[in-house]
Amino acid sequence: MDKEPSPACRKFRRERLLLYAYGELPAGEAEVIRLHLAGCASCRAEVEAIAAVRAAASAPGLQENPPSALEARLRIAAREALSARPGLRERIPGWLRQPRFWYAAVAAAVVVMVAGLGYRSWESHRARPEDFTSDGLAALVEEVDSWDSPPLAFLELEPATPLFEEVEQEPEVISPGDEAAAEPWYWPTPESGLDKIERGLEELDASVRYL
Repeated sequence: MDKEPSPACRKFRRERLLLYAYGELPAGEAEVIRLHLAGCASCRAEVEAIAAVRAAASAPGLQENPPSALEARLRIAAREALSARPGLRERIPGWLRQPRFWYAAVAAAVVVMVAGLGYRSWESHRARPEDFTSDGLAALVEEVDSWDSPPLAFLELEPATPLFEEVEQEPEVISPGDEAAAEPWYWPTPESGLDKIERGLEELDASVRYL
């Protein structure tokens, strides 16, 4: 029996000997194994080996108490490790953090938006083939007739007025007795606008010289 374990020994070794060595079996089962160990040297040797390992593991020199404030030091180390990691701002490339990049991006977005609105407006108002059919022309005429004022009303301008108004002068009548004392004379003609401008310039020049 000692050389070749029976099926009962293999069952004890597999399921119960470890619990028996640690004292975790119920009293009834522990008594059964104790009786078996009294007549089975191999099972008894295995239980003794388990007990030796248990005693060595529970020796005072192997149970070292953790250092004081270990948990606090672990928390501080974890906090320092997290703070050493670069934040979101540091992980963004430098050229993305520059204000001029965002100015250019906003300007480009505005240009694209204006271009899109302009294209939509042009697309909605451009002439289509159906606009040149009889129905399309009739609708266009009705739309023009519905306007409050004709589109070309601003072309109806008032007649132009002359810059200088011509003044008719009556010819001076000289009596025969005054012919000798009279200066040479001529029949006056209406003064044109150009003559008035020249006369005004001469008077202005004379007044400037007088000053």
